Amino acid sequence: MAAGEMDDPQPLPEPSTASSLSGADVYPEDKRPGDCCFSCGGGDTLGLRQWFGAALAVLFGIGFAVGETKTNLPEAQYRTLAVTSVVATLWICEVLPIPITGMLVGPLLYLSGVCSLEDALSPYMSNLTLVLFGSSMIALAMERHGLDFRFADAVASCRWVGKSPTRLRGAIMVAGCLLSMWITNTGATYILTPIVMRSMGATRGRPLHSIRAQQTLTGSLLSVAYACNCGGMGTMVGTPSNLVVTRYLAEEGVHIGFVSWLTFGVPAALLVTAVCYGSLFLCYRPQTAANVEVLHSSHPVAWTRGEKAVLGSFLLTLGLWIIPSIYSLAGGPGHQ
Repeated sequence: MAAGEMDDPQPLPEPSTASSLSGADVYPEDKRPGDCCFSCGGGDTLGLRQWFGAALAVLFGIGFAVGETKTNLPEAQYRTLAVTSVVATLWICEVLPIPITGMLVGPLLYLSGVCSLEDALSPYMSNLTLVLFGSSMIALAMERHGLDFRFADAVASCRWVGKSPTRLRGAIMVAGCLLSMWITNTGATYILTPIVMRSMGATRGRPLHSIRAQQTLTGSLLSVAYACNCGGMGTMVGTPSNLVVTRYLAEEGVHIGFVSWLTFGVPAALLVTAVCYGSLFLCYRPQTAANVEVLHSSHPVAWTRGEKAVLGSFLLTLGLWIIPSIYSLAGGPGHQ
């Protein structure tokens, strides 16, 4: 059947039990996509790839040290190239846990004489790093206490969605766009994927046999991926690349406040999300009715203490991000 053809929506079979919408139904052992155990080769011992990487890194170090007197490159450039080669080898082969490898760059640049100790270590405590750390902590707290799932469930189970797969897809994309403005795109995708899978009756160990259902599920999962990527451009903390850009612009004397970014970021994110929705509707038009009943029992009604604390912390942080920008827009001294 062609993607654009549309028959009467066929209801999906009811799942045997209305279990929680957590990732356990889709991802084994609560393993989230993008989660990293930071282990070497997936175990406690080094594998062949790690041993090869360690040997290659040592050879790179020795080779650059021996060849330093024979190069025409400036000393700083040559030693920076040497550090980059060694670190890249350790990173690609995962000889050490990835975060530890990343922390080696500054000390190696200092020990090789490329820069001073202050220049080598200052990026680890820069404004960019602290903002990334703070926003990541908020995102992790939301995921830990289920506040993100509560929000996604509330959007997906709105009355206006009904059993319409078209409206459900739109609601899921709105939820993904809004969530990824504040948490990582990967985290937002993880939150929404089980909701889509459950609403389509495609739980783990229960594949879809209907071509219509498979096509609808494909479009819905792609909509989650697209919406979560689109939402990342909505706020300064939506994705690390936004913060990197604002940092370099600030160094050139162009300061973009949090509210200033919202004024063009949010409309742009929503517009691109709408374009993606229209494209997916044409290519993967929903042809099976959604089973939204499973969305209503996915989260306890009462708010937990942890959810309240995380929500309060998020609103406080959001206010501290926004107030300086509003003050600056109102004519106060520029906030840098």
